[in-house]
Amino acid sequence: KRADIYKLFEYYQEYLKQQRYNNLFDECDLLHSLHQRLSKLEDLGWSIHHFFIDEVQDFTQAELALFVRTCRDPNGLFLTGDSAQSIMRGIAFRFSDARTIFYEMQELTRDREDVTEVHTPTISQLTINFRSHTGILNLASSVIDLLKMYFSSSFDYYHNGDQGMFVGPMPVLLHTCVASDLALLLRGNKREKSQIEFGAHQAIIVQSESAKSQIPEELQGAIVLTVFESKGLEFDDVLLYNFFNDSVVDKEWRVVSEFLKRNSDLVKNNNKVFQQPRPLEFDELQHKSLNSELKYLYTAITRAKCNLWIYDCNEHKRLPLFDYWLKRDLVKVVTLNESITNEEMLFNHAFNPEEWRKQGDYFTKK
Repeated sequence: KRADIYKLFEYYQEYLKQQRYNNLFDECDLLHSLHQRLSKLEDLGWSIHHFFIDEVQDFTQAELALFVRTCRDPNGLFLTGDSAQSIMRGIAFRFSDARTIFYEMQELTRDREDVTEVHTPTISQLTINFRSHTGILNLASSVIDLLKMYFSSSFDYYHNGDQGMFVGPMPVLLHTCVASDLALLLRGNKREKSQIEFGAHQAIIVQSESAKSQIPEELQGAIVLTVFESKGLEFDDVLLYNFFNDSVVDKEWRVVSEFLKRNSDLVKNNNKVFQQPRPLEFDELQHKSLNSELKYLYTAITRAKCNLWIYDCNEHKRLPLFDYWLKRDLVKVVTLNESITNEEMLFNHAFNPEEWRKQGDYFTKK
């Protein structure tokens, strides 16, 4: 309840007051102090005319307002981002909300002749995706459909989704629950090798830091990142590992089956590879945590440029999404009895020291 949350906030503020002699403060205190000090300045002591901000969905409105106030030209901000990738804890970003910062600044400075007139910026949608092909984008779009249905007020949705520049292979669902079988599937026809060789442009993405320690021996040596760490990066090949098993939600995933039940026109494949999950009626209050999990999933999927593999050891938790994607004919299901014959789709790549060195330089600059 809101009242209970506010009580926790008051306890936290009281704790900070008691620890002032240790100079304890948080980011909100810092922002408040900066805004207060700026309000007392008659003139800025610096000349910054433009800010170019990427991944803007990671900023709070207070932080964005700080950029407006510290820029000589408050109209000189260029903001880019994707509100469907707003996975920073405590931040619910929408471009439509960000525009209110400029509107409020406009109202505050309306009668001041010494201040540049502030204009409310327009929002432009970038519809062409130059990173991923249509196979990956279609899967990502299926997650956006869920966000639009259940959490439409939490992100900016535009009718024209991302359009890919070229076609590509469907993402692959690895239909096994055993890590040793996973290694065999990823090696494809190269099963004589005991260790998988990883390319510098391949990555394994997991839910959390603790999930990193659960990576099996066969997959060690790869670039392993959490969803949060991978944001803003891109890889040729991505293995999404145990996303649903390590998810903070459980039965809530069955809401996806209810969505598909209500939108039967989306079903293009009636091949019953998986058991039929039991639908769960969506409850706005009880299923709020599903919002952030769907955004995490969308962010992870869109890290891949060419190939995406999805493995999960938890058959119960993965079932609603696996079934959803299969029925929408968005994925290819691979079992242990099958071989991935397309060499380009294999996760097993020859080790190239020069590529790894270049990738190391790339990460250093990031």
